[in-house]
Amino acid sequence: MILIAQYGPRETLPFQMVAKDLFGVAPTSFLKQLKSGEICPLREDPKRLKTFGVPLPWIADLIDSRRDLAREAMNSSAELNLDGASPLKA
Repeated sequence: MILIAQYGPRETLPFQMVAKDLFGVAPTSFLKQLKSGEICPLREDPKRLKTFGVPLPWIADLIDSRRDLAREAMNSSAELNLDGASPLKA
């Protein structure tokens, strides 16, 4: 829903906008990261995304999967914290 609120009801977002707004990199760097699989496995050719745009569902799935990974990491670090100290304190 946040993506729709930010970008409106679209099926795809321009490649340059996704690179800059969501990943904070230049479009050429974003394309290289997509090709190498550094960001996320793709079902589509990265050059096609550059031409036709990045599907909003792909972006939403990527955000959801990263959120799940972060949640798992937080849960596992909380489990490792056996001495009762807050993991947020230095």
